Amino acid sequence: MGNRAPQKAADDDPFFADSLIVPAMANLKRDPTQKLGIGDNTPRGLLGTSDERKMWGVFEDENLSTHANSTVVIEAKWECDDIAGVSSVIVLGSGVLIGDLSKDASGLLEKTEAGYVHIASEWILTAGHCIFHPQKGLAQEVRVRIPNVMKYQENRSKLPMLDGADPGKNERFLTVQGMPIAYPRFVESPDSLSGQDVALIRLTNVVQRIGLPLRDVPFDYVPDVLAIGGYPAQQNRCYHIHVSSSRYVRLRDQKDVDTKFKFNGIDDCGEGFAMVRYSNQATPGQSGGPISAYTDGDEGDRPGTIIGIHCNEDDRVSGENSGTLLTESILNWIVQTQRGDSRSPQNRKSMTLREIL
Repeated sequence: MGNRAPQKAADDDPFFADSLIVPAMANLKRDPTQKLGIGDNTPRGLLGTSDERKMWGVFEDENLSTHANSTVVIEAKWECDDIAGVSSVIVLGSGVLIGDLSKDASGLLEKTEAGYVHIASEWILTAGHCIFHPQKGLAQEVRVRIPNVMKYQENRSKLPMLDGADPGKNERFLTVQGMPIAYPRFVESPDSLSGQDVALIRLTNVVQRIGLPLRDVPFDYVPDVLAIGGYPAQQNRCYHIHVSSSRYVRLRDQKDVDTKFKFNGIDDCGEGFAMVRYSNQATPGQSGGPISAYTDGDEGDRPGTIIGIHCNEDDRVSGENSGTLLTESILNWIVQTQRGDSRSPQNRKSMTLREIL
């Protein structure tokens, strides 16, 4: 599965028996003169600075809840017969629970007082490379670890974890099986910089969580605040949700605190696809996590919407990370897939969400 700094599974969960665990990580073009390490201390995606991500809280109280409640761990498993003593490789990635766009427009979802939405769905949005491998195809088995809002906070470990010891991990999550569905054009050409690195996972049952709606923004969109959430796969931080945001709310006094991390731009990839670039930190394993954004002012939309899916961690000092922008083409495919038609939309007449819904 490539050079991914693997670790032998030490979990007593039979799912991990005789497996190697590797972080979901896309293959980027690298600058060898400024390459950073891939270990726990200097992983790619920190962009040459110290790790300034925040541990993201998951709360049962609706007034404290954010879309951290709907951000999940992806465990994608492939059989392996070419490594001695290893029966399978498990890729750890991230994803986010989304509503059923084939039934509900985002504006019809019930909102919390803070502006987040109630989602009841069986669909997870993630990056294509979290569940699809160019040589091995779709993962043969996929599990989704969904935060247990009643137990997550009290079962967090102190980070960094020594030797990966995490006694509360299974208490923090509910585990649901899922069926992976990769975006057809990513399967045809699995390029994480194409704006097509996206996938869905259909869960075996409906899950209810607080989250954010999806939005396809214009390519000249400039948000005031951008946030990247997900689960790093480094052994000393895995299964704990992290966020890197342009702004966060300090819990002790509810004050807004601005940071140096920011939106850098949107690149048109052609044919209705695009990439979003940012200086927000993210490390391997956070692929598939939500990119959320909002604007300030009288016309602002705080707490915002999910506008993309994180895909790429840069290994350059002062580089930039990037993800797939949720364009109209991708949202159309999500609707078609949720309706039971997952064929590639590339030759279909383009339709707006209003026309579909």
